[in-house]
Amino acid sequence: MYFNRIYFIFGLLLFNLNSFSQTASIDIVSFNSTASYGPGSGVSLHINPTGIFEMGNPLTLGTNDPVNNKFVLELSNPSGDFSSPTVLAEVYAFYTPLINGLIPEDSTPGTDDGYQVRVKATLGWDTITESYDVVYSEAMSLNVVSESSSQGLSLTSGISNNINFTYFYKYCLLHFKFFAGSCG
Repeated sequence: MYFNRIYFIFGLLLFNLNSFSQTASIDIVSFNSTASYGPGSGVSLHINPTGIFEMGNPLTLGTNDPVNNKFVLELSNPSGDFSSPTVLAEVYAFYTPLINGLIPEDSTPGTDDGYQVRVKATLGWDTITESYDVVYSEAMSLNVVSESSSQGLSLTSGISNNINFTYFYKYCLLHFKFFAGSCG
């Protein structure tokens, strides 16, 4: 009877340990896959990484240290193939809710079902193999058009000390006029 209790308590302990270990995953929270992007355009993915991502050396977080996880924003080729993806951005961390990158200036226009983006984590925990492995988010469609990001609307904002910041926007939303600039 005493041993049955010990086995029961030991079994509960093992069950609890297994229930708290999670396989790493990356969910896309927000990405505008209906927008059109031009070469040089910015791309932003809001992500929710869950599970465990390796932090082998806390002193080198923020650097490209192979013992620490990094999140990589990848772009497929124009037909959606990731066999040799283009790296748009890298974030050297064990957690990030947002990753931003730029479409390369030499990107060729694709079709609506062509280019795709995804996020890769280099060292996510896998409970099945009980080791760190590469983890991918789902791939999201990305429409790359022929116009460069430097075409379109130019907005200038004056700050009290007369420093001007100019922002280039690829498209005017619904062809409305913004501030002093115009679509064209």
